[in-house]
Amino acid sequence: WPRVGIQINLLKGKEGEVVGLKDATVKPGLFKPGEWNHFLIRAQGRSLKLTFNGKEAWSTEDENPREGYVGIQAEGVRFQFRNLKLTPLKSE
Repeated sequence: WPRVGIQINLLKGKEGEVVGLKDATVKPGLFKPGEWNHFLIRAQGRSLKLTFNGKEAWSTEDENPREGYVGIQAEGVRFQFRNLKLTPLKSE
């Protein structure tokens, strides 16, 4: 398991919360229980942004930009994922 990284939660009640970044607090009411929810995560250079169901959840700067893997994990409950896309971006 990576020792350094950023984790965006899917845990019930903490959807979109971030582990590993400061100033990335999710605005309430963006998650739609029982429906498909859309996350758009943009990491470009030091800039990170989460758009959740078409609305900005948070935007911040990463003090330690990093490269590595993208992992998808769901613990203890059934999750379904669809239309996963990764698009490489040029550094700003």
